[in-house]
Amino acid sequence: MAGGREATLTPSTWIMQQAKSWPDQAELLDFASGHGRHSCALSDAFPGRFDILATDHNHEALKELIAQCPCVETLHTDLEDSNSWPFKDHDFDVVLVTNYLFRPRLGALFKLIRKGGFLAYETFA
Repeated sequence: MAGGREATLTPSTWIMQQAKSWPDQAELLDFASGHGRHSCALSDAFPGRFDILATDHNHEALKELIAQCPCVETLHTDLEDSNSWPFKDHDFDVVLVTNYLFRPRLGALFKLIRKGGFLAYETFA
């Protein structure tokens, strides 16, 4: 993927390992996906296994993701706008968040996880 620093990062080994235990046909939200390093890696490693929605505020990053991985659905939205939450009527089997932390959204992220679902949250150490 061309573009900024994030585009050159490799997927997290831990995330890729965790994905092995996620259910087939899982609806997966890649929250604050950036250029989609995990969305694309998961789509490539597990073809057709997950229904992936990548969301980010960076429109250019999402355009690159679409070009690289057309089977990943994208949603351009401001993830930190308290007046906008596009997921109020939706939940997911897996919510994936990496290298992103916005504490005011933590409660809302937990509410997105279906019963028996997974939260894979890996952020700055």
